[in-house]
Amino acid sequence: MRRFLYISPFFPPNQRVGALAPLKIVRHLPEYGWEAVVLADQAPDIPADPQLAGLIPPRTPVDRGYSGRGPFSPSTTAEARRGQKKKTGLIDRISRWAAERDVLPIGDYGAYRKIALSAARRLLEKHPCDLIVAQSTPVAALLVGRELALETGLPLVSLFADPWRCCELRNRKRLPHTWIANAFHERRVIDASARAILYTERCRDDYRGLYPHRPPETFVSFHNGFDRDLQAHDWVGSLPSPSLLFFGTFGNVIRAEPLIRLLARAARSGGPSSGLRLFVTHSPSERDMALAAALGVAERITIIGHQPYAAAQAILEKADVLVEVNSTAQRIVAKTYDYLASSRPILSVGPEHPELARIFAEAGAALHVGPDELVKAVSFLDDCLAGAIPPRSRVASEKFSFRAQAQVIADAFDAAAAHGRTG
Repeated sequence: MRRFLYISPFFPPNQRVGALAPLKIVRHLPEYGWEAVVLADQAPDIPADPQLAGLIPPRTPVDRGYSGRGPFSPSTTAEARRGQKKKTGLIDRISRWAAERDVLPIGDYGAYRKIALSAARRLLEKHPCDLIVAQSTPVAALLVGRELALETGLPLVSLFADPWRCCELRNRKRLPHTWIANAFHERRVIDASARAILYTERCRDDYRGLYPHRPPETFVSFHNGFDRDLQAHDWVGSLPSPSLLFFGTFGNVIRAEPLIRLLARAARSGGPSSGLRLFVTHSPSERDMALAAALGVAERITIIGHQPYAAAQAILEKADVLVEVNSTAQRIVAKTYDYLASSRPILSVGPEHPELARIFAEAGAALHVGPDELVKAVSFLDDCLAGAIPPRSRVASEKFSFRAQAQVIADAFDAAAAHGRTG
């Protein structure tokens, strides 16, 4: 069994969505001959979910010394944080403004470079590895991986959960110095990487175009598939029919507006979906709720509150239809794969997305529509509620499980290991 040093600051019990893919990688790569040695982070102010930590394979060495900060605090667990009001003070608004524009291109994790490198060296001395893998959440980890690869000569694989330099969503707001810094740092990472793994085919192709001096096979795409074992808990709640469920959070990228307009269009349809209610796990913005009130559907929106990720499948199965917003073809939101693990029909709203449309066609009981295709969306909802859309079978969706997709990552690791020394 070969080993890889996995530099992934976001790792369970960290409950951020960026910690889930690393957990799935650590769980499923051993089946393909690769075991992880993890360099992760911890801090008293990082939201933690102890249930996720219990799913880390017992044999996996995990060092949480990336930043040298203190341990997770019980007060930051998911349960303790429920019901906390969103901060709206001036300092918090300034912080969000700066984060949206990447005022610090490498982010605050850039300050921990030396500490992370020292921790990584100690890990390699204790657990010799054949490969270095750096996860881009946060991007500062890629720079640590590059420096360590050049120092040790070990091959480097860079995992880009989101596009960095060419991100369509973030580039709209980035400042000039951020563009320059991103181009400089990312090129150095790409030039040091034996393989770069992207989460969509569109991103893979974008990176091949950005770096034509690298062989096309340097850039690999895979699907961040589901792992039902991470969502095996029961849920005792209920979702009165007819129900449309959005399981996730809203923010600057994912807004509730497309769903509210869909709900309003369905209410006027006169068909089975005219009585539809939208259930959401987090509150839409005040702006979006004002839109819902103006369209006369505010009372059709029910906020069920934060729900444990471990109970996701049980919750999804109680909805009539699952709904999501995909805001760019560069990404496929993580909940897409959790939805695919269920038997419930899926409706996705967003710009044209050929890759997602193909996935839905292969898996069945799913449709992606544009924001201006609400008539088509309502027709699909009517068919779902009338029983005309059969449940999705486990066999049809298994191709998009992480266990199946891990083969792509393992092949990239094999190719990188055969690539030879970095430098």
